[in-house]
Amino acid sequence: DKSRVVINEGHWQDLNLIILPEAYRAEDMENFKQDVAKVYNMLQNVKPYCYMLDRITVSYSTACVSQSNELGSGRTALGCGVPDDRVLALNNDSITKAIKWLKSPADNDVVLVIVYTDAYIGCTWMSTAADYMPGAGCAANDYCFITAVIHELGHAIGQLEDEYVEHNTPIPAKEIKKM
Repeated sequence: DKSRVVINEGHWQDLNLIILPEAYRAEDMENFKQDVAKVYNMLQNVKPYCYMLDRITVSYSTACVSQSNELGSGRTALGCGVPDDRVLALNNDSITKAIKWLKSPADNDVVLVIVYTDAYIGCTWMSTAADYMPGAGCAANDYCFITAVIHELGHAIGQLEDEYVEHNTPIPAKEIKKM
């Protein structure tokens, strides 16, 4: 039994994926380039991205060099922090400036911030401060990095809602609002 994937290309626009490093120091930039290569490899092998690879442009910046790997120290390139174990606090102004340094933002841009940490972090936001530009942030740990990228880009690109389920029990709406 062969399965076929049919994609309505009329709804698929070209996509500019902009990848930014967070908490990578100058001596860590080779690791960042390897992490970008992992993301590109995923795009080549995971549906639906692999079907549309000719319509996806990937760019990244190595200019966002941090003085420290410590998130929340005020010495990382994008000023992101981790106020608790599950949340990545983003600095939208810094992200917007880094993007504008690379190119003029367009409607089909999506940002991926790769965070140089072993923490289990993934998040999605639907706009930067300056414009409507969805993005995702993921920790560059080997355990779940690419799985988190696939998951968070699904939210950012596909505007998919989150699952809000913990231990097979739906989280009450009142609790979701607190998150």
